[in-house]
Amino acid sequence: MGKIEEKLESMGITIPAATSPKGNYVSFVRIGNTLHLSGHIPATSKGLIKGKLGADLSVDEGYNSAKTCAINILATLKEELGTLDNVKQI
Repeated sequence: MGKIEEKLESMGITIPAATSPKGNYVSFVRIGNTLHLSGHIPATSKGLIKGKLGADLSVDEGYNSAKTCAINILATLKEELGTLDNVKQI
């Protein structure tokens, strides 16, 4: 486990295993030292968080949805790079 993963864990954030794409696309493309990410969604072990902010989701639920999506992006980075310590720039 890298330093970044340890820091996230100390903050109560667990990086899950990266999920496979839910459509006809790839979640990342690597060109040289650059990793392009796409198609990440706020999916949890309980299912997909969906809805419109203000209509179906409260501000707190929207925040958690965005946080979940960001954590899923980190999971893809970790899977491809081995450790988040190998990320140089976002």
